[in-house]
Amino acid sequence: MSAHRVAAREAREEAGVEGSIQKRSLGSFKDAGGKDRVVVYALKVKKELKRWLEQGERKQKWLPILKATRKVDQKGLRAIMRQAAKAL
Repeated sequence: MSAHRVAAREAREEAGVEGSIQKRSLGSFKDAGGKDRVVVYALKVKKELKRWLEQGERKQKWLPILKATRKVDQKGLRAIMRQAAKAL
């Protein structure tokens, strides 16, 4: 399965959202442990699911992108989000 399709599946399982995903990544960063590289893709949400796999493990909350960046711990992800906000 291609990386962008895996990202779309993860969005469905972890956040309960479906939509169209960009094939090209927005960028990547090292995870908190510094071992793994996380690749970020843009997903245009078209549907919010009533039930999803990790629903009991996560809370879903919609925020404007710049406000959301202040809630993100990973420095690399914050930078990618800020770049995406500028492009919008």
